[in-house]
Amino acid sequence: MEFEIIDENIETGKGESLVNDYCKTLIKNSEKYTETQKETIEKFCKLLKNEWGDFLKHND
Repeated sequence: MEFEIIDENIETGKGESLVNDYCKTLIKNSEKYTETQKETIEKFCKLLKNEWGDFLKHND
């Protein structure tokens, strides 16, 4: 829902770069975190990207 607030055209697939940019920012900001925390963020980003892909498939 937060992505939809940022970009009202999110359902068109144009929000893909938004998801990727969000994940890049999370990963970049985790440089000082423990390895376990970094792994958790990377897993979250992978899950988010997969869920985003599923969302787009079901809203075509």
